[in-house]
Amino acid sequence: MRRGGNPSLGSDMDSPEPEQQTNNEGRKTNEQIPPAFTELQMPVSPPNAHKTKQSEKHWIDYAKFGLEVCGFIVLCVYAYFTIRIYCANKEAADAAKSAAQTASDGFALTKQITEGTSEAVCEMSADCRDMTKGTCPVSFFNIGRVTAKSFRAHVEFSIRKLPSNIQIGKTQASDFSQDELLPRANETTLLYAPGHGDIMREIDIPILRLHESAIDNGTEALMAKATITYDNGFGTVRTTPYCQEFVYGRAGPSSSPTRIRMVVPCEGQYGIASFVEEQRKIARTQAQQKSQK
Repeated sequence: MRRGGNPSLGSDMDSPEPEQQTNNEGRKTNEQIPPAFTELQMPVSPPNAHKTKQSEKHWIDYAKFGLEVCGFIVLCVYAYFTIRIYCANKEAADAAKSAAQTASDGFALTKQITEGTSEAVCEMSADCRDMTKGTCPVSFFNIGRVTAKSFRAHVEFSIRKLPSNIQIGKTQASDFSQDELLPRANETTLLYAPGHGDIMREIDIPILRLHESAIDNGTEALMAKATITYDNGFGTVRTTPYCQEFVYGRAGPSSSPTRIRMVVPCEGQYGIASFVEEQRKIARTQAQQKSQK
């Protein structure tokens, strides 16, 4: 305060009263202060750091591509050499196979030539022309150069109607066997060595007696059919067929043919069919000669 009762500037009159000041502060305190929101922001990378990461990524891609190219090249080289090795092995195998085949062919040819000139050759002979006995002598022999092994023979006898050559009645069968069959010194000399040499048997044929008269007049025939199997001495099994027919027929000049017993092959150029046809021609010729007289 100034003297004279007037308040001076800057004195307590300029400031609000304490009570008013307290109310103002209370109002300010009661006002709500809005919450503050803070936005987080990532720090900005410097430009040089971004370029460095891009460079590293590109380098890794290049490295991967380079490794892939190298792997492909290695694979191609491996495949190339594998193919070369396969081709070389195949050529060697083909050459070995060809050499083995050539050797096998040569051995087979040598064996065939040797067998053809030195093997065992087994045959059968039957003599049933004397039909009054009702028996048929048969023999088996070896006219080759080596011993035949495991000899087996199956023989069948049957009666055939002529000229059709159809079987009449049943078949009579006989079997023969011998462990070995020695070769003859020559084709005509018998080799008598029981159990080792020629096999000779006289077979009783009951059906022959029943058809004796028909065979005698030429309307029927006796067929002897056989199958012979043996080891030719070189490990090869041979099978030889045999078939003959025993008949009465006429032979000689057509003007005066002679009636004789014949042995005729079952088939072939001079088989039973040809024999029957020849007998018919002879019969026709005789008939014509008789009619001319």
